[in-house]
Amino acid sequence: MQNPTGVPEFYERHLQGYRRVGSDDVMEIMTYIRSRGHYGRRGWSAFQGSSTYATAEDPKNVFRDMSYIFSIILDAAAIATNGRLGGEEQTARLEMRLGSKTCAGVDGVVSCYIDGWSTLNKKSVHGTTKGGVYDMEIADRTGRTTWMSDIGVLIRFENDDNKDTRQRNVCCMSRAASHILHNDKTRNSVPSILIGGTFVRLARYSRSTSAVSAPFDVNKYPTELIQAILFTTHANNIQLGFSSNILRVVDSEDRLQYQYRLPLLSNPKKLVLYQTVKTLCQHAITAELYAKDMFVYRVHPAKTWGDGTSIVQDPPAEVLRDFAQFHSTPTDTVLQNRVQAAMQAVALTEEERQIVEHGFLSITVDGAANAEAVNMNMEGAPRSRYDRERRVCVYGEECVDLYKIVHPAVYFYALSKVSQLLLILWRAGWLHGDISPGNFLLLLRMLERSAFLTLADEYVVKITDLETATRYEERGPWKICHGTPNYVAIEVAVGQHLFHPDQPDALSSLHFQYNPFHDLESTIWMALNPDETEDILAVLQNAYGSDSPMCDLVPLARMMGLAHREAQCSGIDEDVAQGVPREKLSHKPLPPSNFPLDIYDAVRRCFLRIGEYYWGDESLLMRVNDVDL
Repeated sequence: MQNPTGVPEFYERHLQGYRRVGSDDVMEIMTYIRSRGHYGRRGWSAFQGSSTYATAEDPKNVFRDMSYIFSIILDAAAIATNGRLGGEEQTARLEMRLGSKTCAGVDGVVSCYIDGWSTLNKKSVHGTTKGGVYDMEIADRTGRTTWMSDIGVLIRFENDDNKDTRQRNVCCMSRAASHILHNDKTRNSVPSILIGGTFVRLARYSRSTSAVSAPFDVNKYPTELIQAILFTTHANNIQLGFSSNILRVVDSEDRLQYQYRLPLLSNPKKLVLYQTVKTLCQHAITAELYAKDMFVYRVHPAKTWGDGTSIVQDPPAEVLRDFAQFHSTPTDTVLQNRVQAAMQAVALTEEERQIVEHGFLSITVDGAANAEAVNMNMEGAPRSRYDRERRVCVYGEECVDLYKIVHPAVYFYALSKVSQLLLILWRAGWLHGDISPGNFLLLLRMLERSAFLTLADEYVVKITDLETATRYEERGPWKICHGTPNYVAIEVAVGQHLFHPDQPDALSSLHFQYNPFHDLESTIWMALNPDETEDILAVLQNAYGSDSPMCDLVPLARMMGLAHREAQCSGIDEDVAQGVPREKLSHKPLPPSNFPLDIYDAVRRCFLRIGEYYWGDESLLMRVNDVDL
């Protein structure tokens, strides 16, 4: 959260494009309010502050009086300006509903509490048929609901203004904004009003960064309260944080979808219109505002902006990924080009060159999700390497991740190709950093069933999610990856080498760094998926039979351990021998030559044996924890 800024400056920096109501109009509104006795020397007659209420005063009564002031301001604005404000220029209606909840009726989601909002006059579209994109509601205490996509500004109320209530206001509103942003992908940011006693703060939340204004006392600065309420009811969609190039539409089957208007990577001046047809995967809804919040859609081109029935079905489906990425992470295109070029440079055979050439996705769109500056970063806010920016990528082919592959022959064929890709990746001096079934994709090239040895004619394995990929020499100890649960290498999980020799000056006992064998080890866990099973060999024998090559995975895991040991057994830190204290040692990774490459071939051959064994069999992969011992 950015440090508080002055209130007028907050409008200039974070509510860009919105022009505050002119001083003449504000004075006319104040004159009318004073003439009706609503404001005097002590402030607002209906709301002079928490101190004027009894200690045990029900917050509902305080909230009711404050809400009354808001209605007074709106009525006064309409009358004092002869209907100019509050008439055709009004874009939203103010709703004050204490104790309302986001994500009403959604199973498994912890709702966030808010106390008011502005409901847009121009409502968003909503499909009546299931199968489209997300659409959730806010419900008040009586059960009345409002679509979350129809909300402009959020309001939250605390009866007092102190450190605890300020923190609670900021945190609760941050969570509510996260729900709004997850529910509606046309949204870039969410402006908010935080009320504590008689103090009001303006805020704006986005996946990138957020900002809050300095507080003002409504009784000392009534004109600022007028400005805030009129912003709530008169700001346009762009000023309220909606995108100008993402739109909600209803398709021919009356399902809610999105249209994205995006520049082509090959010709940024040319905009292409895509429409979603199916959600392929999505991150779970979270209260964490600065989350990646990734959605992946199957998309087709569309002809007409705003017409959900204008979709073009003839071209093959493409895939659109909408996500919030750390701004310091290069784009998918930059990462892919960098890694692919490095791998092509070390490919030894024509087969390897083909594996590398086809092992990456074709990208047609890669850039910011929208044209508004708030997407990248709020103007004037300091940048952090952990700030996120919302991006959209469109990929030219629809693939299936390995999580969805259930036939063992196809799955282990894919794993054999994964091990080949990782071998070439390491030869190029690169590490992936997050090996899991979700980060390798399978593209079906032919529909005819064929012998196992010709699977290469039917399937192509592609490596993706390179955001954690780095060169080994550039990684350093500060870039330890957390990986994906169930697949992360054991040493990475505990943060130290486990196979180092028992000598005080050994490099591997003094320094830890993610290495290529951690990438490769994850493929074995992809094959086993052991979770908490203790006796893996017994489980595999019960699941597949003692003659199945699936049982070879256990000695393969032992071989992986021996490879770790071999990599860690040589190399000393000469600074230790010279008496440098451990806390003053500079970081030294294991030399690349310490990692023998034959383990990659052993892993690949084991996976191939398993795939060949099950080709033509209708057996499915089994989770080892599902086996009855």
